[in-house]
Amino acid sequence: MHELFREETAAGILSVMEWPVQSPDLNPIELLWEQLDRMVRNKCPSSQEEGLLEAWGGNFFRLPQQMNS
Repeated sequence: MHELFREETAAGILSVMEWPVQSPDLNPIELLWEQLDRMVRNKCPSSQEEGLLEAWGGNFFRLPQQMNS
């Protein structure tokens, strides 16, 4: 991408930032799963599949709107 701004980079107007290869902090889906996991663990659902599905599904709709869109 920085090749598109070669002149600006050379002039010192823009600088290229190194991007972490695999950072969960920058991956929105990882943030979503982490939040859902915390919500489910706090609720302590039963180990039955139905209870887990209910806990995950119910908590999905409690996430902040910007996370599930």
